Amino acid sequence: MMLLRLWRALPLLLPLAGPVSAQDALALERLASGLPAEIQQTIRADGTARFLQRASQTLFTYSPDGVLTIEAIEIFGRLQLAEQRAQHLQSVLRYDLNGNMEVSQDEFEALKSVLEKGSKAALSLLFINGDLDQDGVLTSEEITSSFEPRDQRTDEFASQLLLFDVNDDGRVDLLEISGVANAVLPEAPEPPAPAAACDAPPVPEGADVVLLTGYSSYALSNVAVSGKNNTTFAASIEVEPGEKPLYVFAVSFEEIIWSFTGATERIQTLVVQPPKRVKSGPGAAVAGIDAARVHFVPASSCLPAAVHRTGRDLNDAGQRLARALGTRVSNIVADYYLTEMKLPSGSTVERKGLDARLRARYAKPEVLTVGGKKYSISAEGMVALDESGKPLTPVPMDPWGIQEMVREFPAGVAMFDPALLVSPEPVVAYDILPVPAGLLQLLADGKIEVVGQLRYLAIAPIDSYPPSLFQGTKALLNFADGVVAP
Repeated sequence: MMLLRLWRALPLLLPLAGPVSAQDALALERLASGLPAEIQQTIRADGTARFLQRASQTLFTYSPDGVLTIEAIEIFGRLQLAEQRAQHLQSVLRYDLNGNMEVSQDEFEALKSVLEKGSKAALSLLFINGDLDQDGVLTSEEITSSFEPRDQRTDEFASQLLLFDVNDDGRVDLLEISGVANAVLPEAPEPPAPAAACDAPPVPEGADVVLLTGYSSYALSNVAVSGKNNTTFAASIEVEPGEKPLYVFAVSFEEIIWSFTGATERIQTLVVQPPKRVKSGPGAAVAGIDAARVHFVPASSCLPAAVHRTGRDLNDAGQRLARALGTRVSNIVADYYLTEMKLPSGSTVERKGLDARLRARYAKPEVLTVGGKKYSISAEGMVALDESGKPLTPVPMDPWGIQEMVREFPAGVAMFDPALLVSPEPVVAYDILPVPAGLLQLLADGKIEVVGQLRYLAIAPIDSYPPSLFQGTKALLNFADGVVAP
């Protein structure tokens, strides 16, 4: 127990290991200030103690004595590659039925009835690309040649730690890292940016104020409001009949197109506040309301952010908006998914079973136009269409991809004409839809192939990645030899 306490306290004790002269302190400061900005920021954000704990774990991962060298990193990397290579070899040789350390087409044919689709696709691809002499047999050498290494775990951080070499002897230990890390100076605070004023137009006399707020939507938009590299959702709002005019303040967490139907003439004023997270573009657009009645305000100017949970946060948002507008808020309509919402009541009578009801739309094909091409999407998948609307090919088999599409966007893809949307800045239609629809689109175009569960291989050049591919999705896209990534 005493040893465990000392180990946990080690990063805190190291700075006190011995006196540091003014000259040494100045040298440490110079070395610390020369570190890459991202390392300095990591030390400031995590704190010195936490950074040193991570550094110590990395040191002893690479070297039993806790001394890091470039040779230790290289040997560790080679060991990882060897382990990955062995796993790859094992993953293919498990189909070696006769034990001769090879996999033949005959063995593959015998296994087809018991293999799941992903394994069959991967093995078929290996016979196409890995059987170098095309004799119908994958030898151990050919299987090994087809090995593609995965990203290695901590090479980048370990290499960064070599920059803490105080005495420049090519060896880095925890004492050196501690001295440099403690010499990283705090970042000078930036003066706070002045908050944007809420310049929402005045509320017309006799109008009810409605706060419409939520996170995102069950529907994907074919138009991007924050650049083609980000996902835009589509909210569907039905305005209920009534005589009372409405002043609607709409804000969401994600980039969104607010699409209004029903008695839209009731909305005298629609104020749209774009998401706080937006870095470029307008972040929001409107369909179904005349531009003369739509007013956009800067992000966080009238409300700090969107709210989608009932309770105290929602009540606070209503009170904040009331103070900003100088009048009471009559209704708050909020939900996580802004799909088939009713205004101004916010009725949830029909919300029960909404998810299942929306998924039912995939039972029959729906036509999409993306990047000047026509596609049909259904529960079977997505297929490209010719000018007459007939499929160009059979629907590519990707059960995992269409399952992910139905799960993420049960309301499908909402189609808009960018020229008819109301927005303070230009918006553009996607050429490739965001993930997962974009992967289904590339599959329909014959540019990628399925090699496993949400695993794809690009077999032809693509102009760009599907938006949001690298933003926490489960999908993985690799490139075949000779196919250059965008």
